[in-house]
Amino acid sequence: MNGKAALTFIIARNSNEAPILETTGVDFDQSSVTNELLLGCLKRTAAVMAFDAIPDGVDAVSIGRTVVIEDGVMTEHRFTEYANLRDR
Repeated sequence: MNGKAALTFIIARNSNEAPILETTGVDFDQSSVTNELLLGCLKRTAAVMAFDAIPDGVDAVSIGRTVVIEDGVMTEHRFTEYANLRDR
């Protein structure tokens, strides 16, 4: 299997001001990987990421990431986009 998966997630502040994962997603338009089981697995990996903080002045951030698969092996994982959401 070869291809690129474009994934998204949003981190928001909880009531204690700590960052939590609010939602995850797959950008199907930007992904060449079509295997839904693999995309679901990659999407769920955001749930085990740890976040220390969110920038001051915002309540949530949106982050994009790309995973590249070559011959069934993940060869690249990088963060590609960042946007402040819901300014304080």
